[in-house]
Amino acid sequence: MRFGKCGDSDCAVELCKILNDSGKAVLFVDSVTSELLHWWVGEGKWICGVERILDLEDKNVVHKAKVIGNAEKVVFLSGSLLRGDRLQLIQHLLAQVCSSSVSCTSSSVYSTLPAGSHAGVVAGYSRESDEESPFSVLARQLKRIMLKSSNGRKCTVGVHHLPALIAPVSSHVFFTPGHTSLQSLLPTDVARINSHLTSQRDQRQASSLATVDINMLPDTVRQHLKCFCHSFSELFGDLGVQEHCFSLGPTSRLVAAELAALPEARARHKVATSSASVLFVDRSLDLATPLSCNPETLADSIRCTLPALPGHTADVAVDMSSLLDVHSSCRHCIAPGCLAHPSNSPSQTLLSSFVNRKTKDALTELSRRMVEAISAEKLPVDARRMSAITPSVLRGLLAKFKCQSGAIARNSALLQLAMAATTAMESKATVELQRTLSVEKVVLLTLSEEGFTPALEQLVSHMKKAMEGVDGLDASGYLRLLVILFSAAGDVVLEMSAGTQTQLQTGVEGIIEYACNKNEEFVTKLIGEKHNSDSIRVFVRTLISQLLGIAKSRSHLKMFKAINSSTSGPLLQQVAEALASPDKPDLPDVEYHSQYMRNLLKTGFSLFMGGSKPRPTDHPLLIVFVLGGVTCTEAKTIRDQFASARSSVEVIVGSTALLTAKSLLHQVCCEDSLYDVHI
Repeated sequence: MRFGKCGDSDCAVELCKILNDSGKAVLFVDSVTSELLHWWVGEGKWICGVERILDLEDKNVVHKAKVIGNAEKVVFLSGSLLRGDRLQLIQHLLAQVCSSSVSCTSSSVYSTLPAGSHAGVVAGYSRESDEESPFSVLARQLKRIMLKSSNGRKCTVGVHHLPALIAPVSSHVFFTPGHTSLQSLLPTDVARINSHLTSQRDQRQASSLATVDINMLPDTVRQHLKCFCHSFSELFGDLGVQEHCFSLGPTSRLVAAELAALPEARARHKVATSSASVLFVDRSLDLATPLSCNPETLADSIRCTLPALPGHTADVAVDMSSLLDVHSSCRHCIAPGCLAHPSNSPSQTLLSSFVNRKTKDALTELSRRMVEAISAEKLPVDARRMSAITPSVLRGLLAKFKCQSGAIARNSALLQLAMAATTAMESKATVELQRTLSVEKVVLLTLSEEGFTPALEQLVSHMKKAMEGVDGLDASGYLRLLVILFSAAGDVVLEMSAGTQTQLQTGVEGIIEYACNKNEEFVTKLIGEKHNSDSIRVFVRTLISQLLGIAKSRSHLKMFKAINSSTSGPLLQQVAEALASPDKPDLPDVEYHSQYMRNLLKTGFSLFMGGSKPRPTDHPLLIVFVLGGVTCTEAKTIRDQFASARSSVEVIVGSTALLTAKSLLHQVCCEDSLYDVHI
């Protein structure tokens, strides 16, 4: 079973049909639904029946809606809950379009979040009503607005669910654009959760993350987790699969328990014809691996070096101007290329090799495809065998297409992927990553051989040399290495002396102030343009508290307590190895969640049940889902472990986001896992 063939694709095709048959339609779309359609359909084919497209998140969208013209239909695509500011904006835009266009007689609102997610947020909806859904209540409210704005003109209004949760990067790797702000909690969040409960006059208090219930969380993160569970449940419903939920980590425990307890999940267990396991894993258990400067896949190398495609979290913007005869001052007029070309099967296969294979193998495949395309276009090609695929070799192959408009058009997707790989390999950022990697290796070697304190002192010493003008890293590089060190060290960090902590505080304050004086972009975003010694001191104290929470994140684990040491690898590699092992070792850190098992325990039937503890590999399909983001290198590692063990289980890797080291560092340093959550 591959997600590339599941119900989301059918939904995107159906939406295209709706738009294409709608005549003069005006489409309002937000970044979430735009990114979903980008990965499912691509190349703008989903807009071919649309008169005009406007960005729902554009601050000037209301003004732009005043000059719509004679629209016959207005369509809204929303990746957020239809409540609050988003609902008010839709109501205002609907009234605006209907009052300015005498031809508008139809409106459709599509939400990627299911009706069940809206049950507690739609005004006028009663949970006790069996006759209507939250969407029908919303449709009735919007129809009143439409009738009023069009002076009673006959019209139709519909509010529908667009079941598009996942964006497939390859047939076995996906992410969820609507849930990229979800993060896994840290032990240091317990005190803040208790403060929130106290502010709500709630007598409950948590002693640790293990005792936190989903209903103890602040409204924003609680609502987001519940929406995520409803959407994931619907995905399994569309697939006709009975899911078995497992968790590794406290936040994953909340999600798995909530998903298993949903009424539709319990009903699905009675009628589903196939079964699958889903293992949720907390990202916070291992931040060292995704922050490492040693990507093993070409996709990660590209995403670490190229800028993000505007409005997107996973795809990149590829400068294609070098293939065209344009002046350097006009390069911004050329639309950027990208990685996603879902309607082009050969290019999707090539992108899968970028994601799932080693960089060397992916480059070999890329050069083979380029030579084939050059031959097919009857362009001159060097027949000599290429000993190594270097940036200059790829640049030479790309040069064959320069100003060949017909050949460029016929091979557009391939050329965009080739240009992305070439640009990444030539990038100065790649050189900076190699410099950071060399320091990372030394620090981790010291951690392994001498312990945490010598490794930390070595890193702080490196910072001081950089401040003295000795060739060093930028501040973001040192912050990245700090997170790697604390995450890899684990519980041993708690033995850090007061003197060592003071030394750390002084060193980080110094490198931050040094970076501010040099106007380093990343640090400016962290501290703000207006900063002083006090604001830097407060930031560093907060950062150290965050680092201590990261170090304690695996303190409750038994089997997967150590990572990236001389005897253990990255967390996800260890987990995959244990799951795929034919010896089936016990998994004390993996928790099974099942409403069915809970009912058996209540009735006492568990006394008569034999057999071993359920395992994620008991079913033919396993989804490993990382809450907080995953890299393509990690996805490859998980699948490689199952392949080397010759396991018959099909493995799909999913996450809330596709990570780069930069995006994860921003998440750790700048985002609040309890309050910087939006849905």
